[in-house]
Formats: sequence, structure tokens, C-alpha cells
Amino acid sequence: MFDFPQNRALNVYMNSRQAATWMTENNLSKRWLADRCGVSLKTVHNWFGTGRPLPLKAVLAIRSEMGKPDLHEDDSKKNSIVIDLSPEEFDKICRLAFKENKLPRMWAEEQLIELANLDISAIKTIFEEANRAPDSEES
Repeated sequence: MFDFPQNRALNVYMNSRQAATWMTENNLSKRWLADRCGVSLKTVHNWFGTGRPLPLKAVLAIRSEMGKPDLHEDDSKKNSIVIDLSPEEFDKICRLAFKENKLPRMWAEEQLIELANLDISAIKTIFEEANRAPDSEES
């Protein structure tokens, strides 16, 4: 694992050389990064050609992958959920997680645990409030 300089509480610094090395070691392609970030492959090639720090959404995509357990670990004692997200949904989760200085995976786990601990009446109230017409809130 790399020793990255710290930026705020969440480490959001990663230059293209560090990212390329880690991605190669973990069999992840630039196409994978482009798909995760919702950008073209050419854009990712441009990021890697500069030697400068990568954009936040690229760093968060890579860091969320870094946080996953090794595929060769014994998973018999672990429970996991895999969620496929659109680039827009992933970007929104990344922004929400960053506001709380967390990696997207950590933020999503906390949100799911919090939701699982709500009772059904609280969940019903949340959905009713979310679906309430905007005009009814103003009156």
C-alpha cells in the first residue's frame, strides 16, 4: 500500500503514477476507471499523462476499490452486498461521502446499517415525507 500525503481527514491525494501502479498490481484497467467515473477513456488517458493529482472522483473510485477485501481472503465469516450503480449514482454517493470525510464504501455501509435499524413505521414516515408534494410543505 502507498504512503499518501494527508489532505483533510480523508486522504484524497493520489497522483497518476501511484494510481497506475496500484491499478496494474490489481488488474484494473483505465477503461474500468473511465466506466466508474462516467468519463471517456481519452479523459482518463489525459489524467494519467499529466503526472498531477487525479480528480476527486477518480481517487474516490480507486480508494473504494482499495477498501474491498482481498478476493483470496476467507469470506466464510463475512457478509457482503454488491450494488451496481450508474456513474451518476456513484458520483452522488462519492460527494455525500466526501462531505463527511468518508470513503464511499464506509458511508454506504453506515447508511444501510442505520436504515436496517429503523422500525417499519419510521421507514414509512421517511417515504411519506419524501413523496410529499413540494407545495404542501410551503403551506
